[in-house]
Amino acid sequence: MDIILISGKSSQVKKWTFNRLQLALLGGIFIFSVFLIALALNYFSLVYAVKNESTYLKKMLGVVHAEQTEKTRLFIRESIDTMASRLGEMQASLMRLDSVGMRVIKLAGIDPHEFVLDKKVALGGAKSEYIVPNLTMRELVLEANDVDRLLDDRADKLKMLEERLGLKYTKNQLLPTGRPVVSGWLSSNYGWRIDPFTRKKAFHEGVDWVAKPGSDILAAAGGVVIYAKRHSQYGNMIEIDHGNGYVTRYAHAEALSAKVGDVVVRGQKVATVGSTGRSTGPHLHFEVLKKGKPQNPRRFLKRSS
Repeated sequence: MDIILISGKSSQVKKWTFNRLQLALLGGIFIFSVFLIALALNYFSLVYAVKNESTYLKKMLGVVHAEQTEKTRLFIRESIDTMASRLGEMQASLMRLDSVGMRVIKLAGIDPHEFVLDKKVALGGAKSEYIVPNLTMRELVLEANDVDRLLDDRADKLKMLEERLGLKYTKNQLLPTGRPVVSGWLSSNYGWRIDPFTRKKAFHEGVDWVAKPGSDILAAAGGVVIYAKRHSQYGNMIEIDHGNGYVTRYAHAEALSAKVGDVVVRGQKVATVGSTGRSTGPHLHFEVLKKGKPQNPRRFLKRSS
């Protein structure tokens, strides 16, 4: 491209020749100059508007501020709704934990008054000099997520503990560790003794409890009644099967309160003290058998004391 300039006074001709690269460079300089001029004009117009408190500028800024405020309000509202939802979930988890916790406390044999789950934990201490700054919304959400995960984890572990304690409690309820009479005293222990009838040494397969005639005889553990009638030597007798090979025997009763097939729980009345069968006076003859073999009842009674 050629550019020719002709001077009027001297009639001299000046000629410049530009290639494509030079033309592109000149075009870029021109466009950049226009952009700088426009930017400068915009800046000086804003400065002028600010100094003169332009009504138009105020309206523009007001619109921008209102839009930003509305966006902020919507963000805060959504964040509050999210946190409220998470709080509701955590409250429900805490209620489940309280329920499971109370069952675990009872199964563990702990005094419920020592663990008051529905009240604030007593805390205290001196004022700390190290204060953590206020949490941001993002940090608050992350903390809530961590607490939620911890609640779920604790709930799972408490449930597993409840199941294990429940199984242990059930097994304990089926062990004959309960006292078969409310009051009375042991007149004869388990083992070798002088038979009161033959006056010879004989093995006593249970313990004898002297008690008031007609007083209650209680099931030493939960189970099913498998024998409830008169026996030639034991008199009126009841036998209870507790599972796992354990059977308890209650002999010389005055009257029977349970029948074969009845399901009884520990401490339930099954008969009354009497002196039927091979007996010298009102008492309870109590035996514990494991797979048909007599066991020392006092060994089981010690577990409950």
